[in-house]
Amino acid sequence: MNDISAPTTSKPIARSWRPWRFSLLTMMLVTAVVCLGVSHFHTTRQLHQANQELRQLRTEVGSLTIDDSTQVYAVAIPCNEPLTWKWRVYLPPGNWDMHTAHGEIPTTGFNPRASGTDGSAKGGKDFTIEAFVRKGARGVWEFRMVSPHTGFMTVLTDEDGRKWLDSAGMLPLPFGDRTAKQFDPTKGPMQIARVRVPSDNITSRPVGAPQESPPTSLGFLVWFERAP
Repeated sequence: MNDISAPTTSKPIARSWRPWRFSLLTMMLVTAVVCLGVSHFHTTRQLHQANQELRQLRTEVGSLTIDDSTQVYAVAIPCNEPLTWKWRVYLPPGNWDMHTAHGEIPTTGFNPRASGTDGSAKGGKDFTIEAFVRKGARGVWEFRMVSPHTGFMTVLTDEDGRKWLDSAGMLPLPFGDRTAKQFDPTKGPMQIARVRVPSDNITSRPVGAPQESPPTSLGFLVWFERAP
């Protein structure tokens, strides 16, 4: 009688779990890469912060940082003299018209009724504009605006001179702060300065002006336009 044995089934061999293994060289390389990444991130962040602080310091002393040479930039320069204003302005390359007006200046828009002057300017570099109110050697009040491209002077009445003198120290900064302003030259006239005496001296409307005209006040206005 043949001996028939029952079939045997083989049990799977259990494999023990082994954690990933790294050589010492691999671990050193990974550590070096991580350290370099952290260092690069930290250095980049510090450099960005330093650039922002440098830009702020340059702005506070009246220097301009030109990020886009096709845009107009302007910043107010600190002045220690009363009734004196300075701006540094950058105009893109090309021909520009510069306008200055002194007299009854509206809160918005441009007032052709005020006395003023027009001049031309060449773009491509920055320059300084200075305006001031002074009592001259002859005892006559004057308003002057000086720039490398044009100048303007007008004699003031004693009343207007007193208005300027009374407002000294109360006039706000030209842009409200020391922040540089950027203008798009394709969007029409670019106002660089609109300085007006405090509201106590505001008149209702210039004589003969239409009813919808904005209130005006003694002051001056400087703006630029692309030359036709």
